[in-house]
Amino acid sequence: MNTPRSLGRYNILETIGQGMQGRIFRARDEIFGEVALKAAKISESATAEEIEEFRRRLEVEARRQRELSASCASILPAYDVLVAEDGQIYIVQAYAE
Repeated sequence: MNTPRSLGRYNILETIGQGMQGRIFRARDEIFGEVALKAAKISESATAEEIEEFRRRLEVEARRQRELSASCASILPAYDVLVAEDGQIYIVQAYAE
């Protein structure tokens, strides 16, 4: 997975974490300021249908994360789910050090 310089309105500043499920980037957003972009790891052999299903599941995860963040200060809110031109899927969420 290559590190993009930007995704839409998000400018990637640095990689802040990496694990078995993907990577996390610190980015600057034109609207929210600093955000975290979680890049979900997707199999290179995934079909378009599998990628679309994975995107739908991540949207559900992001909605639930946002709902939970309203009642639990230790859960950061999710703002968006992005699909890059290369098919990589990202969850955009609040950034905290």
